[in-house]
Amino acid sequence: MRISVMGTGNMGKALVKQWSNHSKQTVLWASRNPQETKKLVQQLQLSNVEVCTYEEAQKADLIIPAFHASILKEWATAHREQLAGKIIVDISNPFNQDFSGFTTAWGESSAEQLQSLLPQSRVIGAFKNTFFKVVEEPLHQGRISDVLVTGNDEESVQTFLNYAQPLPFRFLHAGKLENNRTIERFTLLELELAVRYNTYPYISMQIFGIPEAVPAAN
Repeated sequence: MRISVMGTGNMGKALVKQWSNHSKQTVLWASRNPQETKKLVQQLQLSNVEVCTYEEAQKADLIIPAFHASILKEWATAHREQLAGKIIVDISNPFNQDFSGFTTAWGESSAEQLQSLLPQSRVIGAFKNTFFKVVEEPLHQGRISDVLVTGNDEESVQTFLNYAQPLPFRFLHAGKLENNRTIERFTLLELELAVRYNTYPYISMQIFGIPEAVPAAN
């Protein structure tokens, strides 16, 4: 299984850091400028990270494009054929320009839109409820964040859960892609709460009453 992260923004950098620190799995890290990414790898003292181009990252089996939702759709449309058969992990939320709302209407989600653009790929949603600062610093007063994972292809969801399990989060199987209509909207509420209580951008969720680290599929 080859895993790649595309992008060196806040989420891309934080995810690669956690994968490097907590997993023996080599992760491909792609950007427009691989030389600058190599410098980041050295600065962050990362191991098990292989710098590559976007084209090389798109050959991986499991791909995490750490792009804004609007760029994600353009990327998916441009590379639909190459991404056929791949597991695509959608971490995006469709915020508008001033983060006051979403570009999607009620009853829509970014994850479902991406799946419709990539009918031959297997899209799953993850990390949508977890802001980048939490991905950078997962432990808060002895507690870790729950990460909700969704997908219409059960095998792909389980594959992601298995490979992500070493990371310092509790991953919960949250059902079908359509549940991102709720998860993505809840992220808007998280944003408002974080601003109101002066914790932005450090906010996530923890759900009580579920004992399993990785719940069984059913």
